[in-house]
Amino acid sequence: MTNEPLDAPRHYLILRPDSSEAAIAAALAGAEVACAALDTVGLDTAAIERAVQRLMPPLQAQDVAFLLTDGAGLALVQPLVGKLDADGLHLSDPAAYAGVRKALGKDRIIGLFCADSRHEAMEAAEAGADYVAFTPDVETIQVWAETMLVPCVSWDTPADAVEAVSAAGVEFVARRV
Repeated sequence: MTNEPLDAPRHYLILRPDSSEAAIAAALAGAEVACAALDTVGLDTAAIERAVQRLMPPLQAQDVAFLLTDGAGLALVQPLVGKLDADGLHLSDPAAYAGVRKALGKDRIIGLFCADSRHEAMEAAEAGADYVAFTPDVETIQVWAETMLVPCVSWDTPADAVEAVSAAGVEFVARRV
């Protein structure tokens, strides 16, 4: 008997500011997409605002949640979530969760990248994170999927790992577009 998930994982798009509309449309046509996050690494406020104004409306029109990542720095990005009416924030530092949740409130999505640390992920889940993200490590994902209720994301998943993390029970597969 194989360990097949009951449902196929939904997709999570990791967007660059220059992600093309055609690539996004292809991703939307090819799979059920639940969420997209703008990778803000190296961007300033103006660049983030331009990217969000271009990328967010067509995704939200398809009921895809739109998040920002904290790659450009939490102090810069966190205020933009509300200003730009993004759906939430993807954090790379689990220690920042409590302060971000307090600032953004309960209605925004806050997810945390926990690398391969189930301990950090458990702490994030207990604190109220909406999801935790792991590297595409099959064992970590399988243990999480079998024991925890908070959804997990296989972050920055290469095409050749999608089948394995799906079989491990991941709820979301995040891929760059």
